[in-house]
Amino acid sequence: MTVAAIIYAPATARDKGQRAPVLEAVVHCRSIVDNAARLACFDTNVATFDTAEAKNDVLVVDKQEASDTRRRLFGLALPALPMFRRDGKDEEVTNVEYKLLSARRDSYGKYTFVLDDSGGTWRQIDSTLLYKTPKAGAPVKITKGVVGNYFMNVDGMGGIRVHRDG
Repeated sequence: MTVAAIIYAPATARDKGQRAPVLEAVVHCRSIVDNAARLACFDTNVATFDTAEAKNDVLVVDKQEASDTRRRLFGLALPALPMFRRDGKDEEVTNVEYKLLSARRDSYGKYTFVLDDSGGTWRQIDSTLLYKTPKAGAPVKITKGVVGNYFMNVDGMGGIRVHRDG
């Protein structure tokens, strides 16, 4: 199982590319030659790490959970987060697919869409007309465009420009 860990550390440590002290202490134990001393070091520092995790000072996230979170946050303006990095680069999600829970049309003819699986709420921001009323359960695909634009296809209809509200 691949595991990613987010470790909250002082900004100065992160800025210098250093590990958080709670992780550094565990890693340091590997360098101890004496078996008894190395085991004592691991016992002490793993207990500290476990306590930090229990207090939410350390968050351990597996690869699938990170992927699911990335999908749920699609379309929200967020800073780069360490759990989404691979080989020092941000992993970018370029499109997501959901099912439509509901669609509501406003007095200007624009839709607000609520999606399943924490896909959020999306609002139509262009004037493109849909040739049929979107129905609950319809498949929805949202694709990231250029310069922060997002395009939604509902039930195979042409793309409309949308913005994520929540």
